[in-house]
Amino acid sequence: MAATPQAEKLQEMERRGLRVVEYLSDTGFVLAAEDGANLDGLDVLAAARPRSEDKISPLLKKTETSRESDTLVVEFFSDVESAEARALLEEQGFEVVEHPDMLEHQMLVRPGLRPLSELAEWDEVAYVFPASEEL
Repeated sequence: MAATPQAEKLQEMERRGLRVVEYLSDTGFVLAAEDGANLDGLDVLAAARPRSEDKISPLLKKTETSRESDTLVVEFFSDVESAEARALLEEQGFEVVEHPDMLEHQMLVRPGLRPLSELAEWDEVAYVFPASEEL
């Protein structure tokens, strides 16, 4: 949007089934929307589905497949409940590592030998990056 969305624009987006998930700036945000959602008349400058390759940290792009010993941080969009995120990860064979310093929408995981691109393709995932040595 060219400007911060006003209440009436936000209400119209909600009416169309669009939901603001995260604000990126005063004029940029992430929306939860069905494919083909109607954005006409909302003053949208650009809209795109996040590409899976853009959700993987450049520090991880050196290798397409993680090593069994790698520990990653998976950041989920803020509208994803922790229990749902955990269930998704475990269902797909990721080992969730408990750690008290993780933020609310982040999970520490060991992926085994899974391709990182599979994880980044999930709509619920915002970003995947390597865990620090401290974690």
